[in-house]
Amino acid sequence: MGLIRQLLRTTLTWTLPTERWLVHGPRSARPRPRLAFTFDDGPDPVQTPAVLDTLARWRMVGTFFVIGEKAVAYPDLIRRIVDEGHALGNHTWTHGEPRRTSTAEFLREVRETDDWLEELT
Repeated sequence: MGLIRQLLRTTLTWTLPTERWLVHGPRSARPRPRLAFTFDDGPDPVQTPAVLDTLARWRMVGTFFVIGEKAVAYPDLIRRIVDEGHALGNHTWTHGEPRRTSTAEFLREVRETDDWLEELT
């Protein structure tokens, strides 16, 4: 990725409000965890339910960074993630190769995924 594009993405990450990057699930009365569990590139119809079952068994929460086009394919998994108190993170619509994605396309994919997750949850 070019230096200017990397600088632009870093600047956008620091300047845009965090609400543009994370869609929070319901707030919990439990204290904040000291260890953060993150799961990327889902939801997956096999792996995500297994992870959710394990987290529930241990009474732990995680953040699931989801891909928009997969969220469309598995909306019930997205709802389950949020209903069980986990947070959703936005990994863009297609999670394409960063070196081949323009900044405009990257931002469009972030917005599209964010809009879908907001509508769904």
